[in-house]
Amino acid sequence: MRLRSADLRWEAVEGDLLVLDVRNELYLEVNRSGALLWELLARGTSRTELVDRLVRVYDLPPERAVADVDRLLEELSARDLLEGPR
Repeated sequence: MRLRSADLRWEAVEGDLLVLDVRNELYLEVNRSGALLWELLARGTSRTELVDRLVRVYDLPPERAVADVDRLLEELSARDLLEGPR
């Protein structure tokens, strides 16, 4: 899965990520951990890789990382920001 490539613009600002979806006129602010996952999603990744990254970088229990990744993916999917199968 990956971020939708068309009409998305983003910029890192003080560790967070500011995102503009030009197509849907949507503005998002993504926190530090979300920005880390965004980077992987921009180039294409798997749910497993996203979970593993959170576990490694933030030393989270796997169950917590799974819940956080699923919540992010659900939100991005609901806003039509993802391409490909989850």
